[in-house]
Amino acid sequence: MPDLAVAGRRFAWRAEGVGPPVMLAHCSLAHSGLWKPVIAALCEDFQLMAPDMPAHGHSDPPPEGVSLQRHAVAGCRAIAEAAVAPVHLVGLSLGGAVLGRLALEAPQLVASLTLIEPVWFHLLRDADPSAFAANEATMVAVLPAIARGDFHAGARAFMEAWGMQGKFDSMDAKGRDYVAQCLTHLARDFEMVTGSPPGQVTLGDLPRLRMPVMLVSGATTQPPATAVCDVIHRQLPAARREVMAGAGHLAPVTHPAETAALLRDFWGRP
Repeated sequence: MPDLAVAGRRFAWRAEGVGPPVMLAHCSLAHSGLWKPVIAALCEDFQLMAPDMPAHGHSDPPPEGVSLQRHAVAGCRAIAEAAVAPVHLVGLSLGGAVLGRLALEAPQLVASLTLIEPVWFHLLRDADPSAFAANEATMVAVLPAIARGDFHAGARAFMEAWGMQGKFDSMDAKGRDYVAQCLTHLARDFEMVTGSPPGQVTLGDLPRLRMPVMLVSGATTQPPATAVCDVIHRQLPAARREVMAGAGHLAPVTHPAETAALLRDFWGRP
């Protein structure tokens, strides 16, 4: 996998295909391999670049005291700056929050932005308090496990909260250790998901996303994830809003062909 140094830390990505550049950013507790089926469906016509988020896959954790999201933005921006043309950004969950922030900070690098259930739950605090409370409820089983340092239990609870019932226990020991280790780094960055740290994205920032935007949620996903897409859509009424039939939070994993077809249609490339 190609890589580069960001603040002295390795930032790696998966690269395949030739054509207009596309960046695919994965969700928490995963890695760039999540996108393999989507990459296979697109690589004949597009140049796909799928980074491993910091502390995931082959990428190092961020430096001590640096937000995982912000470090990810720096790495993704460096990849985008090296592309030969503006990049179509496609982010799932954590990856959506990262690439949405990149689009706000460097719109000149962006051809379009697709957000698949981005973890901008902090936007719900004022815009949809009941949905914000519902998201907080999904973490009830996760946070106590993290507080007592049991990241395996926390990872199991996190995955079950996001529609992956039984997935943790079906993994081998190496897989369980991997997601638990990822969670140790994500837990330090939860304020970027639900809080208001300095530099946090606000509702007022969203109208600056003037590139073509598509917002995607799964028809069977958790209500807070749908609410985030709806709140963003209210700020960006010209954005394309899609609900994928039969899909939950991980549409690119469970419905890769449909995801690829939707992206092609959005980009106007059959």
